[in-house]
Formats: sequence, structure tokens, C-alpha cells
Amino acid sequence: MNLEYFLATRVAQSGKQSFSRLIIRIAILAIALSITVMIVATALIRGFKHEISNKIFGFWGHVHIPDTSTANLTNEEAPVDINQDFYPSMDTIRQVKYLAYKKILGHQLDKKVEKMTNGGIRHIQVYANRPGIIKTKKEIEGIIVKGIGKDFDWQYLNQFLQKGRPLNLTDSTMSREIIISELTANRLNLKIGDSFTIYFVKKGSQAPRKFKLVGIYRTGLAEYDKVIALVDIRQVQHLRGWSENQVGGFEVFLDDIDDMEVLT
Repeated sequence: MNLEYFLATRVAQSGKQSFSRLIIRIAILAIALSITVMIVATALIRGFKHEISNKIFGFWGHVHIPDTSTANLTNEEAPVDINQDFYPSMDTIRQVKYLAYKKILGHQLDKKVEKMTNGGIRHIQVYANRPGIIKTKKEIEGIIVKGIGKDFDWQYLNQFLQKGRPLNLTDSTMSREIIISELTANRLNLKIGDSFTIYFVKKGSQAPRKFKLVGIYRTGLAEYDKVIALVDIRQVQHLRGWSENQVGGFEVFLDDIDDMEVLT
């Protein structure tokens, strides 16, 4: 017989008077209800944590691999050669073995045991950023244009695409399509199919580029929604004077954020 069940039964039946038995049963019910509330609250917190993590890291990746040259001492994004040993094969990494200190009841012991990560590398993709200013007939708005390539994982963004479709990135021509947030579209009174101009700075001069709006997203995170737009990475490469083999960096996505310390 289960020990906890046995003790609870004996306590519940021990009261000789009906009043004391009632008090004991109320106390047991209150404890059970409290435990249920704690379990539900913990589940909700974990759910919110997972949802927020997905939104944040879905845009930027869990790990960034930019230029690490000490020669780049400005805030200007420096180019990285796309031809790297880890790209694109890094996403073939699955579970990894590692050593960690053993813990008992929250106390760390001076002994290491072999463990496995919860997952591995889910995806790796290139990116390149460029700030600009959107100008319509009546409004202007600051924006960060994020250039993406054909290796971009649309699985995440499709969850938050409110209207329109993903970018059409072909091999032959540089796309002039763009995806902006619902927040930006509403502020600038833009809708799917509209064309507008974004002004960039190139070699000290204005460099206007005309784009066609094909998609509108909403993540619910204002910090991202109000500034991020997605375009063909070749647009950013051209504005920065880079070759097709130069990118701003690599974004790495993990299967489980809890594995970050081990995998990085």
C-alpha cells in the first residue's frame, strides 16, 4: 500500500467526533487545492517563458556568429565570408554528450557524471542588417532592414504572418519585396501590394530603394515589431558594397534553449 495514502486514510478516520473529522477533511482538501494551484501556476509560467523565448529567438537566433576582427572598432556591421567549415553543415549536430557536476536535492557534489543535451542544432542561416528610413507620402519611420537568404527558416515567421506571403527569393534577380510588422503598416497606413521608398546612407550619400509590401507580421513584442523589416539579403549586400559571398553573420537556432551553455 502507498505510504502517503495509508497515513492520510488513518488521519482522516482517526477523529472520533464528526466535527473533528470534518476539520481534518477540510484541511486535506485545502492542501490538495493548494498543490493543484501551484502545479497550474508553474505550468503557466513555463508556457509563457517558452512562448516569449520563441518570439525573441525566432527573429535573432539563439547564437550569433558575426565578425570577430578587432580591427572593426565601430558599430558598423563588418562582413563575414560565407564559406565557413561549419556552414551549412552545423545543423546536422544532434544530441551531445557532456560532463556535469552531480546534484542531490539541489546540492552540487564534487563528482561529474555524463549527461546528454536535450537536443542539438536545429538550423543555421545567414543575415545582414542595414538601418534606413521609410518614407511615404505623409509619414516617415525609422527601420532596421534585415536581409535574409534562401536558407531562411520560414517555419517560425509563418506563425505570425497576418497578411500576405513570404518573400520570393530567386537565383536570377534581386527581389524588391519586403515584409514589415502590423505595427509599422498601421502607423504608415500601408497595405499589401503598396510600394514605398526606404532611404539608406551609402558612402555619405542618400541611397533610396523602392520596395513592394508582400507580407505583414505581428509577434506581439513591440521592441521587434516596431523596427524590423525583412528583405532579400542581396539588397543589403549591394548597399554595403559587399560581394555575394559576404554576409553580416550567421544565426544559429537550438532545439532547446537549456542546451545553450553546452553547445556554445
